[in-house]
Amino acid sequence: MQQTLYGFTRTICACETCQDYCQHLSAMVSPLDLKRWQTALKDGWEDWAFYHLAASPGAIVQIQGKVMDIPTICMARRASNGHCVMLLPNFQCSIHEDAPYGCAYYDHAMNAQEGNRRSEQCLVDILYDWRTGGPYSALWHALAAQGKTVEAPEVVREKLRKP
Repeated sequence: MQQTLYGFTRTICACETCQDYCQHLSAMVSPLDLKRWQTALKDGWEDWAFYHLAASPGAIVQIQGKVMDIPTICMARRASNGHCVMLLPNFQCSIHEDAPYGCAYYDHAMNAQEGNRRSEQCLVDILYDWRTGGPYSALWHALAAQGKTVEAPEVVREKLRKP
């Protein structure tokens, strides 16, 4: 069955190049991902979330000519090597079939324009949650208060560019 979210079809690539992202960048989690996982995990949701998720400074966007950050929730990183907590030693994803939006709807072959289009749709949902004080922003604050944070994506990308 083909999965869609925010009007986009899930990608299916799990090649080595896509796995490189899992080793360095934290994938953005959508509010719809949180709802799906919370429903599936029920009573174990909170413990799972505090182990597997982290608060990120998020995306830098321009809205009506104003540059701003939209803080996001993402997958946590392993302290030992910086890899995604869901990345197994064989470089396979332990939740590939139920991966967050930032993994499941992007791949290395996607051009920047398409990637930005997909990010925008999710960020609109995240921004709405922040502006209404919803559960996504509440979890972000709880993760940040516990020190469960990751570096901003642009910082990580800059480190990857340097030899």
